[in-house]
Amino acid sequence: MKAQIQVAQRTRDAQDAELAALKSRLGLSVLVFPDFRDTFTVVDDLQTIAPLPPLADVTASAQANSPGRRAPPQASVQQEASGIEIARGGVLPSVSFDYFYGINANQFATHDPEGNLLLGSVAQVQLNVPLWGWGAAQSKLTQAHLREQAAKSDLTLAQRQLQASIVHVPP
Repeated sequence: MKAQIQVAQRTRDAQDAELAALKSRLGLSVLVFPDFRDTFTVVDDLQTIAPLPPLADVTASAQANSPGRRAPPQASVQQEASGIEIARGGVLPSVSFDYFYGINANQFATHDPEGNLLLGSVAQVQLNVPLWGWGAAQSKLTQAHLREQAAKSDLTLAQRQLQASIVHVPP
């Protein structure tokens, strides 16, 4: 008697599994095809899975072909390094040299009617030495260093996230 009940239960479980497969097939056909009555076959291709490439190849490929993860953090580090140089420029003395050559008259001519030369040239040199700025230049330099450190931290975080998303999970 117990064996008959178990056979009946197993038969019912098989029918339930078949009904669930038909429901899943109908749900898939509703999602994929315009007419859910289209016939299609489902192939179990889990046995033909291609082997994964080595982790080193995947990592190198992801770092080379992932501009969203690689380029912005590296570009921000380069930008902040340039910001440090700009901030240093506010602390250091600067020299500029200008040279002008041309006509110094109301008329377009090299000599006036009296024979005077109308062409002229001027050279000027300017030296700026920052003596006192109430600490503003040093503050900008410190801020630039802090921004560079933050950009490097962002780059490290992006690299770690990339590594974490590539980690090979054994079967």
